[in-house]
Amino acid sequence: MNLAINNKFERIYDLYEQIFDYFLLTYYDLNSEIENKYSVNEFKNKLETFADKHFLSAINDFNNEIQKLKNNFPSELVKLERISIEVQENFNQLVKYNLSNNEIISSLKSKIKDILIRINKI
Repeated sequence: MNLAINNKFERIYDLYEQIFDYFLLTYYDLNSEIENKYSVNEFKNKLETFADKHFLSAINDFNNEIQKLKNNFPSELVKLERISIEVQENFNQLVKYNLSNNEIISSLKSKIKDILIRINKI
């Protein structure tokens, strides 16, 4: 049983890494494309990059993994759900308004990592 749970933690941790990697890639894609080719409105209509598609996939997979483990660690995983929603909202603000705050993103990433570390110790 412990081995199966540990494998699930590895999956969640991998998804956590992917979420923030793709978030940053989308940010860089957005800024690069706007500076090089398009107006903001044109780019928003064309924003279907590798990074943003993979961000959305990773955040959905992350949320699904949280649901699978929720019965084992309800209080910690509820916190992860809330942070996941914040990450998604920040991503949506980035895409919609080209707004991103690195301090907020770093804080969210740190919060998720802390919870994952606590869960892994249980």
